Amino acid sequence: MDTLEITLSAPAARFLFTAMGSPDAIRGAQGIGRVVLTFTRADATAALAAVRARLAAGSDSPSGRHAAKCLSAVLAGKHQPADDELVTVRLSSAVWDELYGIVGVSDHPCLLDRRSKSGAMRLTPDELACLADDLDRGNERPCRTAYLKVRDYLNSGEWRRKPKPKPMDDIKAEAEAVINETVKECIAALLANEGYVLPKGWTPEVKISWAAYRRGCNADDKGIWLAPLRWLDGTEGPKRYGEYKAIAKAPVIGSAWFADWRGVIRCVTAHEVAHVVQCGICNCNIKGPMDRTDCCKPHGVGWREIYRELRTAVVNMHVVAAPADDEAEAA
Repeated sequence: MDTLEITLSAPAARFLFTAMGSPDAIRGAQGIGRVVLTFTRADATAALAAVRARLAAGSDSPSGRHAAKCLSAVLAGKHQPADDELVTVRLSSAVWDELYGIVGVSDHPCLLDRRSKSGAMRLTPDELACLADDLDRGNERPCRTAYLKVRDYLNSGEWRRKPKPKPMDDIKAEAEAVINETVKECIAALLANEGYVLPKGWTPEVKISWAAYRRGCNADDKGIWLAPLRWLDGTEGPKRYGEYKAIAKAPVIGSAWFADWRGVIRCVTAHEVAHVVQCGICNCNIKGPMDRTDCCKPHGVGWREIYRELRTAVVNMHVVAAPADDEAEAA
């Protein structure tokens, strides 16, 4: 026999049992916690119908909607959608009532399953696409204000879920690790080049500020001071690092695209480490393959040579092709 196991919160189970008229079962679901129920497919179908009927009759509650949602998912052979798989549509209750009449609740049970009293509806993108299709096919109906509002809202794409930002505390910790790792790689790359002589055991100091008002970065012969927040927005995906106008189009040390923000942070760090080494050569604390006087101009010939070395050894293997729209704009 085909049996289905459904896990509900205790309040959702009580709503379910009340809808099914099973007072004895209600006593078994009292208290706080979760209740695991086993149904035949036929009984689960009947239970879902009873829950939806009670919801439609006016006994609307989060517990009832939760019960309907879980039963729907199990009967459909899929897991209940996770919170990050749903998008939120916010419309007034009057507009949702109008929507029920246009597309038919029986065709879209999710309209009852996940509607809150505030008018917010939690739906999957596929469910929203189905609603938009049904509303498009309903153009022959009277153009009532609510109908037009719902249709225009869904078809506008305003509901589409944006990438969920990663918690900034997690990003900050990872960014600091990337910065420190890049500094070590930069020093290792310079030590591998016989043209550079660094003090034994020397590494530049690294200071990082996460203050929102800090936007710039600095370096001297002692270390670097970074404010990386300007390059972080909490999302993944391709990111561009823009260099100074004088070198922006240079083939090795110019502006570049990276697969994500980590590449940008590596590039920023290498830029500043190059300044540390430049200052060290200018102050005679570090020996380099170029003339000392070449390193006394902030972004002069000496700095560019050092930066080129670091970009080649540490950064540029992470460079990716620019997105199509960026290439078109550049052209």
